[in-house]
Amino acid sequence: MAKRPAQDSLESVTDSPASKKARVQDVPDEDLPLPPPPTEPEPVPTPREQAHTNGNDTESHATAKSHVPSEDALDEDDEDYDEPALGSRKAAPDERYSDLYLDTISRKNMDFDFEKLCSITLSNINVYACLVCGKYFSGRGPKTPAYFHALEVGHHVYINMETKKVYVLPEGYEVKSKSLDDIKVVVDPRFTAEEARTLDKKAEPSWDLLGRKYIPGFVGLNNIKANDYLNVVVQALSHVPPLRNFFMLEDLSSKPQLVQRFSTLVRKIWNPRAFKNHVSPHELLQEIGLRSSKKFFLTEQADPVEFLSWFLNHLHLALRGSKTKPRSSLIQQIFQGMLRIESQGITARADAGDRLRFEDAAIKSQTTPFTILTLDLPPAPLFQDDAGKNIIPQVPLTTILQKYNGVTGQEKLNTRMRYRLLHPLPPYLIMHVKRFQPNKFLQSQRNPTIVTFNPRALDFSPYVEPNPQLHPTGEPIAYDLVANTTYEGVKVRDDSVEGEAERKVWKVNVREGGDSQQWWEMQDLFVDKVNADLLATKESYIMVWERRKTSTKGKGRANSKTFRDCDVTYVPIFLGGVMQACGNTPPINIKNKAEWIGVERLRWSKQFNIPMCQETPEPFPQLTLNAMRALCAVTILHPDRLSDCFAAMYQAFWVDRKSISKTEVWSAALVEVLGESEAKKVVEKASSAEAKKVLKDNSDFAFAEGAFGLPWFVATNSDGVKEGFWGFDHLGQVIDHLGLSRHNQGFRAML
Repeated sequence: MAKRPAQDSLESVTDSPASKKARVQDVPDEDLPLPPPPTEPEPVPTPREQAHTNGNDTESHATAKSHVPSEDALDEDDEDYDEPALGSRKAAPDERYSDLYLDTISRKNMDFDFEKLCSITLSNINVYACLVCGKYFSGRGPKTPAYFHALEVGHHVYINMETKKVYVLPEGYEVKSKSLDDIKVVVDPRFTAEEARTLDKKAEPSWDLLGRKYIPGFVGLNNIKANDYLNVVVQALSHVPPLRNFFMLEDLSSKPQLVQRFSTLVRKIWNPRAFKNHVSPHELLQEIGLRSSKKFFLTEQADPVEFLSWFLNHLHLALRGSKTKPRSSLIQQIFQGMLRIESQGITARADAGDRLRFEDAAIKSQTTPFTILTLDLPPAPLFQDDAGKNIIPQVPLTTILQKYNGVTGQEKLNTRMRYRLLHPLPPYLIMHVKRFQPNKFLQSQRNPTIVTFNPRALDFSPYVEPNPQLHPTGEPIAYDLVANTTYEGVKVRDDSVEGEAERKVWKVNVREGGDSQQWWEMQDLFVDKVNADLLATKESYIMVWERRKTSTKGKGRANSKTFRDCDVTYVPIFLGGVMQACGNTPPINIKNKAEWIGVERLRWSKQFNIPMCQETPEPFPQLTLNAMRALCAVTILHPDRLSDCFAAMYQAFWVDRKSISKTEVWSAALVEVLGESEAKKVVEKASSAEAKKVLKDNSDFAFAEGAFGLPWFVATNSDGVKEGFWGFDHLGQVIDHLGLSRHNQGFRAML
């Protein structure tokens, strides 16, 4: 039986069930001119329609503009957009299909740690990640890799790695479902200032997609091939709170890629909502390899100390730090200290019994900044002990630190050298135990000497030149260990010619924040708890020490031994308001007393080794209202940094003789403590009604407690008895009331 011919050809059928893919391929090339659209005769409007149009010019104009594609629809980086051929793209899905394709998302396939490059073109511009298979593609407009991937494979949901917006392709509309927020957090974790402050209080556990428990901040890092040297450095730096908080909270979008990628990695390490219990440093590694000309790369193991020095220097420069001016960036403010080096040439003299003893000849002295302190180990023994066993020598850390006492001499070529640390020491000290020495036979020879130490309260005062203006003489300078990178040699070959070969394995031990004494050991993906007593049993290589803080939550330990066993709470008040409330006369207005006050403050500063300028700051007195409001704003936004901000303002006024009434002076002091971004928030908060109310309430409370001037002390002893004391010269009575011991000679002189 013959088939009946079709009435119309398939090409003329508009509602053909053929796939959209075939039609996309028939789109004419953009480089060719498009055919002119067919012209249709315009319908003649009726008088009623014409009147309706003339009466709504604004509405008609708005309607005409709505046909112009929006900037978001065009997707500025999609060069292959073809609007006339494909029609306008949807700005939003039909209400009935708002959740279309979201059930195809596979979170277990997502890994946003790798470098954001298109898997087809290797372009890093306008990169989208497929939320179904996890691959990267560039663009989302027609003729882009992401668009064709959606058509060919059937994966329809994509996230822009820059804007974090989610789109459905090929339709092109944006999805604004809250169910995708967890994915956006994994792509780019963000923290508030309050969240950053609570990271060190208590280690709260989290769980990944597979139900595996992990502690944010104590997660493994992938060793792609030989990048364990980078992993230990990143783990150590991510546990330095001021550095970590800066890279968590600051807007670094205008900074170089090195800074941005390190910031992203730090935030991912501390992310409590991660999909997996480890992080890959691949993206940072690629940038480091590019900037270092592949000196530090993922395929070849490098020395952690060399990498740490390079990395800190390039972070400093990327943050616009100066090559010549000390402490010109956050990196230097955290890690940089000053060192005095004295040198003298070694001469041939018959009476010189000790080559390292300095003679009467001219001694050259220079002061230089340092970031990493190098510690030299004593030579390891060459022979076995009487039992025929290998000797593992040990040396206390305080012994090898004698290098910096300013007395012990060392020989370098034909020159004697001696070193001395200078005040002020940095908040964090990095020490490198020099274990590897080159020789004529091997590329490097390892010294296996074990360095013993106590991770708590290491006193650096014996190695620092006394400076009463900056630190009381005889007072300890206590540091606690934060991170300890160790070396471990794994035997890989025993060759009679070349000798026994070892593979270098780097590990790092880090401490939980706060008062916790829990330590963790991390080697790439392996993370486990470790006993603090075992830290000194391994071959330490890089040690990071933290200077003991003087405050927690606005309450701090005093620097003086006398007040070290009690809590000190700082309360900013407005002195002028208190004196006006009680009708007190300013001492500066009393004849002879104004000059006497200037003499007395110098006497007390000398008696207690308090830094103080000789000349009174000018003009004097100065209005401190705005500075006090700023300190009240600090109590609101950063209560744990109040005493540090107070000390910075004291330094600016009573040491540097700057005008504390000027906003640029006290705001610069805040920048030194809080950083530029957080200090800006404090400055804005200082003029708010909340900060003004806090200052007024503090002043009213002080007046109600009996204050009539400053300083005013309210002391509560162990029996719960509270009393008020006025004036610095009455601190002796405060000590007696609290039942404290007068360690300082100045306190003993007080009546």
